[in-house]
Amino acid sequence: MTAYLTNQFLIAMPAMDDPNFAQTVTLVCEHSERGALGIVINRTLPMTLGEVFQQLDLDCSRSRVSTRVLFTSSAQSG
Repeated sequence: MTAYLTNQFLIAMPAMDDPNFAQTVTLVCEHSERGALGIVINRTLPMTLGEVFQQLDLDCSRSRVSTRVLFTSSAQSG
């Protein structure tokens, strides 16, 4: 039986040298035999939600346009 990590937090070990994950806390949103998707909850990107909506040509007049966007990452299984 395979143990999946959906809805779990991953805390980077101090020796982690991958710049994408060093000193991070990641919430695993989905983890299955197809791969994994998580949100790094302690690192933001240099963009706002309004900028993302603008790039996608979406109406953001009622959104929290100044909200910072969190870093996300996905992993594919072998």
